[in-house]
Amino acid sequence: MQTTAGSRRLAVVAALVLGVLALTACSGTDGDRQRSAQAWLDRTADTVADPDGWDSGGGQLLRSGDVAEGGFISDSTPAGHYDVVAVCRDAGAVRVTVRVFPEGRDGEDGVVAGRAALRCGRTARIPVTVPARSGVWIQARTSDRSEYALWYGTIATPGWTPQVSEAR
Repeated sequence: MQTTAGSRRLAVVAALVLGVLALTACSGTDGDRQRSAQAWLDRTADTVADPDGWDSGGGQLLRSGDVAEGGFISDSTPAGHYDVVAVCRDAGAVRVTVRVFPEGRDGEDGVVAGRAALRCGRTARIPVTVPARSGVWIQARTSDRSEYALWYGTIATPGWTPQVSEAR
């Protein structure tokens, strides 16, 4: 009888230890999350950046008040028609806004050239026209409270589609 009670205690202790280990593995450490985020950004850059396009950028959406945001500026994108291709992770939705602005001016002085509501896990394609001697500011914003919301965008040639490797 003692063996049965001892076995039960051992089973309960083992279940508790396994439960704590499972919870720790699911939530991960801060370092694990940072490595995962960097790995996603590296894979995404390899997949989404158009080799014949113009500029690309992305990263963590940083919280400021009720919104988290990020973006990048391409100071002197050649005049022409482009598709801005954007993706995100770990946020429900991200609002992507593309502005064009005269070369040498601040991106906030720019004119909205396109925007899209992006559901994370999907790809948004925003057609834009860039006038001569203009810069492009691509901004991503979310009200999602996720601490590790990530995004990536590229200024691509019209109609270009990211090629997803079969090995991934």
